[in-house]
Order: sequence, then C-alpha cells, then structure tokens
Amino acid sequence: MGSRMGPTVTLARDVLGSLNAFTEAHASSCPLASAPPELKKTEAYAAGEALATARANLLRDLHQLAVYAAGCGSESCCAEAKAAGAKGETALTNAPSPKGDAAACPKELAARVSSLKASWATVGDDLAKLPAAKVEEIRTGFGSLAKSCKAVSLLPPSVATLSEGFDALDALQGKLGEWAQANPAFMKSISEEAKKACEEQLALVRETGAILRRAAETLKAGESANGSPPTAGGTAATKS
Repeated sequence: MGSRMGPTVTLARDVLGSLNAFTEAHASSCPLASAPPELKKTEAYAAGEALATARANLLRDLHQLAVYAAGCGSESCCAEAKAAGAKGETALTNAPSPKGDAAACPKELAARVSSLKASWATVGDDLAKLPAAKVEEIRTGFGSLAKSCKAVSLLPPSVATLSEGFDALDALQGKLGEWAQANPAFMKSISEEAKKACEEQLALVRETGAILRRAAETLKAGESANGSPPTAGGTAATKS
C-alpha cells in the first residue's frame, strides 16, 4: 500500500493546486464578481458570496495540508531519517515527489487519477498476498522511519483528514451548483467554455476524493482488524 500512498497525497496536492490556480485566474469573471450592481444588493448575492467564501477557505486549508503531507515523503525528510539510522526500506521512502503543482494540467492530472484509481482497486488482493513476515518487515521499517522523521508518522491521519476535506469541498460545490440553478441571472455572463473548464476541475476533485476515501478506509480497516495503528507502508501486522 505504501507504493500508492505517496502518489495519492501528491495527487491531492496537485489537484487542489490546480483548482486553486483556476479559481484565481477566473476570479474577476466568476458569477459573483461579474454580477451587475443591482444583483449585488440582493439576498441571493449574499448567499452565494457566503458559500464561495467558505469554499475558498476550505480549499486554501486543504491545499496547505496536502502540501505538508506531500512533504512527508520528500527527499530531505527521508535523508534525515536515513542519517539517523532508520532501518528497512518502505515504498514511502521511494515514492515519487513531484516538485510542485503549478505545472500540473487537467489532462495530466486525469491520467494520474485513472492510474491511481485502478491501482487502489487491487489493494485488497495485494495485501492478502503478503506473507505475515513481510508485513512485519514493512511495519518495522516504517516505525524506524517515523521515529527519525515525525512528519512520516503524520501521513496516515493526514490522509484521513484530506479524505474528509475533499468530501466537504464537494458538498460545498454542490451547494454552489444548487445556488447557480436557483439564480440563473448570475450565470448569464459565463460562457459554455468556462463552465466546461470548471466542471473539468471539479471532476478531478471528485475522483481524487474517491481515491482518498479508499486509502483512508484501507488504513482504518487495518487498524480495526489488528488493534494497532496502520502505517503508510502497509496495514498493521497480521496476527499469527
């Protein structure tokens, strides 16, 4: 499972970064900003503004968490852990760590979403094939790494929080969609091209949220089954 965790967190970071960049680039042409003066005095405008503000704040906080969580597998953190004598190699230490999310385009992100979605679909079978000794080896290696680099130990709870956050972000976006349908006057200035681009971004958020949910559920299942915290390198050790 560790081979999936690093790419999953960096995907979350990049999808959030892409959505944030898209929102900033279109800030002046969004339905609220481009609304005529008479509409800005209405209750509908106030309601839409409140939803948009809540969404912007959640997006900012989630992106910040994802940036921190993605750093858990960074080269500097792993180098620090190895220098301190951490034993055992986990997939987390070798997980790819993209240099940033600014260059991520929707097409590239969609390809990563598709790949990770397919990978997480087989996680149950992959874990079942691991011998108990191998699971214990992974746990031991991760435990040593976590002691040398505390950020690594924060990765599992960060994944759970990101999963919940993506669900909340999707729910807020749903409320904004309902607001838009109830107030079509605000949408007249928005082109079909802009609507399509926005939906493309939101689809990435939904798909990534589903991947994070699967990751969080898998971690939780390992904890519940074995009575000890799961690790990013695998579930808790199988009892003999």
